[in-house]
Formats: sequence, structure tokens, C-alpha cells
Amino acid sequence: MTPSDDKHPWIELAAALPGGGMKRNQWVLVDDAAALLACRKKHGNRDVYRTVCQFAAPDRSSSYACPGFFADVDATDLEQARQDALKVCELLMTHLGIAPGSMDLFFSGAKGFHILVASVVFGEPGAPNILEISRALARRLAKAGVSHIDLGIYQPARVLRLPNSINTKTGLFKIPIEHQELKHFGLQYVLDLARSPRECDSMAVPEESPKAVGWFQAAVKWQEKRAARRAAPSRTERGFRNGWRVPPCIRNLKAATLPDGIRHEAYFVLARFYARIDMHPDEVAERLHAIDARNPIRDPGYIARVVRGARKYPGFPKCDHPVMARYCDRARCFLAGTVRQAVRE
Repeated sequence: MTPSDDKHPWIELAAALPGGGMKRNQWVLVDDAAALLACRKKHGNRDVYRTVCQFAAPDRSSSYACPGFFADVDATDLEQARQDALKVCELLMTHLGIAPGSMDLFFSGAKGFHILVASVVFGEPGAPNILEISRALARRLAKAGVSHIDLGIYQPARVLRLPNSINTKTGLFKIPIEHQELKHFGLQYVLDLARSPRECDSMAVPEESPKAVGWFQAAVKWQEKRAARRAAPSRTERGFRNGWRVPPCIRNLKAATLPDGIRHEAYFVLARFYARIDMHPDEVAERLHAIDARNPIRDPGYIARVVRGARKYPGFPKCDHPVMARYCDRARCFLAGTVRQAVRE
């Protein structure tokens, strides 16, 4: 999925450590095949990763571009994950006219599947705003019935496992697969294939889709209008005329034991809200860690990353956001105009 991008040539490599955690800050040029191979060899080709985004310099704080849309479908029931991955593909084909051969599909080697679509399909090689648009598209897929799509992965520093590397949880390889294999040959066929690497790291031959190009151009305009609305006082801000109040959904999220599948997105929502009210990052991190202690996330560095990212994207999502709707208490919500007395934290 990686296009040529002279302005953003760097990617960060990472590897899981035996005792937990992850070794990061291993920077290489995206087209440096020898450096990628050296990283694989250094770590025994086990649990090695790379950032999906590409950076202008070997520094996560530098500007970045995302080379396409990507989705992570992960479920304890692998057959359910397979069905959801196929549903993602069907929706992209039906609504955006994307050919099956333009999509890269991967079995992760454990509990899920990755779907990647190069930016050339949308007519925008290396477009920097694909990341935010990807997040919006993933939310639409979730609303359309994809139950196990990870909505919290659309961050610049997000890493995905390298193709044909070993997932130590199962001993299986992350492998590329064709759409027809995933659809017609069944789960056992995929598991059997994953016992060894495949010859190639990608099976996609991406081609521009006129329908996807039109959709993407409309999405860019939507993003621009959204940015303009953010610059003006929002409905949420107008609801806080006498100072910031905490909506019931935020309170409910703070008190909940969050289940698998929504924690990445839930932490991002909370961090964005706390950033919007100018809470200190240390306090934000402390609150998220307190929630996470009830059901720890399997991504130790995510909270630190999401706190940093939220400072760039402060705000409060709409009430129909999948996570907010799940924890909504409309009868008590002052944003819905039903609360007469301010509720302060």
C-alpha cells in the first residue's frame, strides 16, 4: 500500500519485547528493503511492526501522510472476524466501486484481518487527510453492521504487523490472502496457509475507482467545512455558557468497565473531551489509566499516544457517535435540552 512520497519518506519500525511492551524509534526509509529485512532478522521475524503513516523526518512529531485507507477487524471468534472482514470488502465494493483486486487483505496470524486500500484508488497519492477520512469511513462501516472493526487505530503513530512475520501468540504468520480465498475457501484454509509465509507481501494491484474518487473529493470538502465549524463556537460550547459541564455520556464512560472492541475509540473520545476543556495531559493520562485498570488494553503505549494525539484534535463527538450513543443518558443530558440544572464535575 506504500506509494512513493518524497515529502514523507520515513516509517517507524517496532518490535514486541519478550517481557511486554514494545521497542520503537527504529526509523528507516520506506523503500529501504535492506533495513526492513535487517529488522526482521534482528527480532527473528517475530512480532515486528511498522507505522502505516509515513513521516517527513524520523520523528513522530513531524508532518505525516497516510498512504490509504486501512481497517483492522479483530474478534475472539475468528469466524466472526472473517465474516466482518468480508462485509468491509463488500461495502467498499458496493458503495465505492473498489475492485476486489485493489484491496490488500491480510490474516493477522491470530484473531483478525487487515484490509488496506492504497490512496491511488481514491485519486490522491499520499494525501495527508486520508487518516481523518479513514476514521469517518470506518465509523460508517460500523454503523452498516461491521461489529468488530477497531475505531481507535486512526492515529499517526499506529503500527501494523509486517506481512509474512510470525505472530507469537499462535505461531502463525500474518499472510496476504485474496478476496476469493477468504470468501470461498473457509477459515481452515486460511489457517493452513498461515503455517508458513507466502511468496509476496501484497496481492493487490490498485486501480483508481471513479466512484471512490468522487466520494473522496466530497469527503475532503466535508472535512474542510467541519474544520470551519470547529473554528466557530460549537453547539456543545454554547451549551456551556457558564463554564464547562460534563455530559452524562462522559461520566458513564469514566465509570464503566470498557469491553474489548471499543476501548481504543473510547479513550480517544475521552482524551479529546478532556483536551477540549484544557485539562493537563498528566491528569488526562491518570484518568484513562484508572479506567483501563478495570480491563487493561493490550497496547501498553496507547494511552500515552492518545493523550498526545488528542491535543491536536480536541473536541466532543456528535451524540450519534457509536461509543457515545452506547453510554448516552439522554434524559439527563443538558446538550439535549432536558437538563435544567448544571451538573459540574
